[in-house]
Amino acid sequence: MCELEDDLNIFAKEIAEEYGYPVPTVVLTSRFKRKWGSCNVVTKVITLNRHFCENNGFETVYDLIKHEICHLRVPNHGPKFVRACNEMGIAFHTYIEHPDAVTEKGKNVYMCPGCGEFYYSFRKWKRSKSCTDCSGGYYNPKFKLIDVTA
Repeated sequence: MCELEDDLNIFAKEIAEEYGYPVPTVVLTSRFKRKWGSCNVVTKVITLNRHFCENNGFETVYDLIKHEICHLRVPNHGPKFVRACNEMGIAFHTYIEHPDAVTEKGKNVYMCPGCGEFYYSFRKWKRSKSCTDCSGGYYNPKFKLIDVTA
């Protein structure tokens, strides 16, 4: 284990004990690209995105650990899960509370010809997509995203 993993395990233990949850083991992985974390209810292992944990502040990562600990009692994101998160004082999705969180960007880059917004993807898109802001949420060929991957 690395020093960051050790620290995260200490935080997870403190949080779990404070709220009466089972104490999980926290593991960091570089395999996650889009996902910030996951929780295995059976083994009580919380797996977190290494890039996310290394590039965000304490509060953001702390809230992510709380979110995953809530999954030890409620495996889905239903109303019971929302209540469990409220009891811990966090939004039921970490990205709501921390919209500016640093996440890993995909190597494929697409640009909107209308507004110039960039979209990143880990995989090449097989179908055409358009800018959600410019096209109002529906595909519009006028705002078809252009592949500008270098």
